[in-house]
Amino acid sequence: MLMAASMHIAAGFFNSDGGFEFPMTLGIATVALTVSGPGRFSLDYPPDNPWIGITALIVGVAITLTLIARQRAYAKAAG
Repeated sequence: MLMAASMHIAAGFFNSDGGFEFPMTLGIATVALTVSGPGRFSLDYPPDNPWIGITALIVGVAITLTLIARQRAYAKAAG
């Protein structure tokens, strides 16, 4: 969702103007669920290793930041 939010930064904050409000909200919810782990009634309860989710989050953010940098370099070269 960081990548999606970065695509809407130029439009401002509010979603009604095409801003990054909605992707940011979904991203925050995803991070909250990743950090808090599965609930008692989750299919994967109990977790084998709580660091799996945190590692996946870190890798996902690193990949997203790489994609944002590549997209901005491409946009700069194209226009």
